Amino acid sequence: MLHALLHNKLDELIPEPQRREDALTSVTFGTLVLVNAWDILARWLRVSDEQPASTAGLWNSDCWFWPRLAFAEPDVVLRLGDFLVVVEAKYRSGRNDLVAAEDGDADLYDQLVRQYRSITEPIDSRVRYAEPIEHAIAECRLVQVFVSDSRRHRSARREWEESKRRLPLEAILWSVTWQDLFKLLNDPPVPQNRWAMDLCSYLQVCGLDSFEGIGRHLAGPEDLTRIRQWCEQDDYGRWQHAVAPLFTGRKIAGLKGWRSLTKEIATGRWVHGIDHRVIESARNAIVGWRSTSNEHPDLRPAKLRRRNP
Repeated sequence: MLHALLHNKLDELIPEPQRREDALTSVTFGTLVLVNAWDILARWLRVSDEQPASTAGLWNSDCWFWPRLAFAEPDVVLRLGDFLVVVEAKYRSGRNDLVAAEDGDADLYDQLVRQYRSITEPIDSRVRYAEPIEHAIAECRLVQVFVSDSRRHRSARREWEESKRRLPLEAILWSVTWQDLFKLLNDPPVPQNRWAMDLCSYLQVCGLDSFEGIGRHLAGPEDLTRIRQWCEQDDYGRWQHAVAPLFTGRKIAGLKGWRSLTKEIATGRWVHGIDHRVIESARNAIVGWRSTSNEHPDLRPAKLRRRNP
């Protein structure tokens, strides 16, 4: 947020979608830069796929927010070692192109093409930038990155492909998502520092967290016997308060009525032993489940007790 404020990106006269997009850019990139997480930035922006162990290759790193270049104003420009990374970050909007004249070259109005030209144009054909940026242009390889929300995958992919076709063949244009960063911050090799946890929470608030799906490593028959020896304990009726309001009494009854079929398990077809009617009635409740113990410490989830064999 600091860099957005310094660049007057949160002024009330600016449309709200743009303010939210600039705030997201400032919070995310600003946090990573201020804590010197250059290795995470490099991996997220596809400059490096190495594990975060050493930043030796990124010793010469720098960052500029919304620099005014000759033909465009990218959201972020980073120097990551020997790479100059020009980032265009999108949240709920698309590419910000100029309106092309009827007899004009449409490629020149593409936002990402204008950013490419701002870096590759000879210095005698454009304005001179700040010395650190000029040094980075002279010493680094240009990489462009288009950051988008994976929920806008189709439109973002279409815009990325259009710009890719308009750029020279030697140009490098990557497409990444905010959800890629969320996933990266939750990788076991990444230290779970306070800033990383807070940044993940912020991405969740923005709806930019990732869902990895349900694993397909199902329990085998030898595990199912032990699983079937457990059952839920009512705990004086308070377990119902540990789930989202989407859990109605009827759906709770459906879940409590679940049973596995021993014959199905014995033949290795235990997955089909779940009554499809139970799944239909409880599906929304399962998807909507969330623990509220942090919000209401006095409401504890159900305890489990072992059933006597």
